[in-house]
Amino acid sequence: MSISYFLNNPRPLKIVELDENHKFILNETNLKSILFHRKARNKPVCVISIAGAFRKGKSFLLNFFIRFFRNGGRDGWLLNEHDLLKGFHWRGGSDRDTTGIFMWSEPFVLRTVLNEEVAILLMDTQGSFDSSSTIKDCASLFALSLMTSSMQIYNLSQNVQEDDLQNLHLFSDYGRLALESTSKTAFQSLIFLIRDWSYDYEHEYGFGGGEEFLTKRFNCNIDNNEIKETRNFIKKCFKDITCFLMPHPGLKASTNPYFDGKLVDIDPLFRVQVVNFVEGLFQEKMFQIKEINGGKVTATELFEYFKIYCLAFQDNRMPNPNSLLKATAEANNLAAKAMAKEFYNKQMESVIFKDRSFVNPEHIEKIHMDTKLKSIKFFESIKKMGGPETSRIYLKELIFELDELLAKYYAHNQMKKSTESLRTPFTLLALVFINYISAGFFNFIWMGFISFMFRIGFYVSLFGMIFWSYSKYTQQNSDALLLIDRICSFVWDNVNLF
Repeated sequence: MSISYFLNNPRPLKIVELDENHKFILNETNLKSILFHRKARNKPVCVISIAGAFRKGKSFLLNFFIRFFRNGGRDGWLLNEHDLLKGFHWRGGSDRDTTGIFMWSEPFVLRTVLNEEVAILLMDTQGSFDSSSTIKDCASLFALSLMTSSMQIYNLSQNVQEDDLQNLHLFSDYGRLALESTSKTAFQSLIFLIRDWSYDYEHEYGFGGGEEFLTKRFNCNIDNNEIKETRNFIKKCFKDITCFLMPHPGLKASTNPYFDGKLVDIDPLFRVQVVNFVEGLFQEKMFQIKEINGGKVTATELFEYFKIYCLAFQDNRMPNPNSLLKATAEANNLAAKAMAKEFYNKQMESVIFKDRSFVNPEHIEKIHMDTKLKSIKFFESIKKMGGPETSRIYLKELIFELDELLAKYYAHNQMKKSTESLRTPFTLLALVFINYISAGFFNFIWMGFISFMFRIGFYVSLFGMIFWSYSKYTQQNSDALLLIDRICSFVWDNVNLF
């Protein structure tokens, strides 16, 4: 895989926050600036999100991903020990730092082994179970992270506790409904990241030791049916579950209040394992493009999913699994409609905005009908949830909105007609003025022949303007009028007098 990074003052942007009433507020402006970025728009996305308890180094870890991409994924991207970790804001201490959900402002672009460009989005989620958040806040943020990501890093400290698994179990009912209705897993990749792992003599650091540890933890013999059910549902709800055991970053990084992110102050063993972790996630067997209902999700579609999901979490109660499934189906159809409209706009703009010439309205109508049919077929070809009845509702909306867009293109075309009616007199007047001034200037500097040529141009332009005005007024000499209009259009388009 080859990687290219597009730098334009990148920074973390808050895309979701909780207000004083504990309601989700989606910052559509910030989210749109990321997902509609020219390097991400209409590309399939891979959303890497990190969630877990607060003050456990989630933001700090994401900055290693940023450094990896900034260095193009080349070997040795973490070798310069005096570089500072930059990106998502982080700090030491016991108070929370990240609130809401942040996303890195500019996508990274990765080319897969199939030569497909994928937009990589990094998402940082507010830590759970701090003193300012309710259980509903924590559960809702965690749910939103799960539902919008393709690779969910579950950041845990030292071990996997039973309550860590119970947090995942909150969404098992949603996962069960998704399985029943679509035969697809509700979520994609879950990566247990066990920080500050102290038992490397039992299970070594990295993915290998993590797999051994996770297998042992999930397959333990327990008589409690509820605990067994929790594990079974988690395994069924995720397409892929892995685990990575990460060593402690060292006392300088974790306890020094003046630690500023210098790599030299981070334990070398931690740096080695961070490289293994980050690079390992982008290996072909682990890398996951965001999918819903078996179809790849583009950045444009993801915007619709965020809007609908945030609405679903507006209540002061956790939405039930049925409402989440309904919201997913709604977002799925809205995204399909948005893509079909974008297809229609591109086709129409290639005709209407191709040049500045007026287009015959009958031709626009014909192009509209052909493009509308193609847009409808495009909408119908996209995999959607909610069944035929839901799809028909959004198809009707699409047809209505496409007919409304036609009026916009008619209006723009009419403006071009108005501009064209003034093009010839403005061009002739400009030629009269330019030739007159130029003739006088060259006569002043004793260049009589050049002055004479411009004088001829002046009289020809003046005669042309008078003749055109007379013929336009009397509706005569249509062939001559057409010839003058064509000459003036050529001058207008190529000489750029205006």
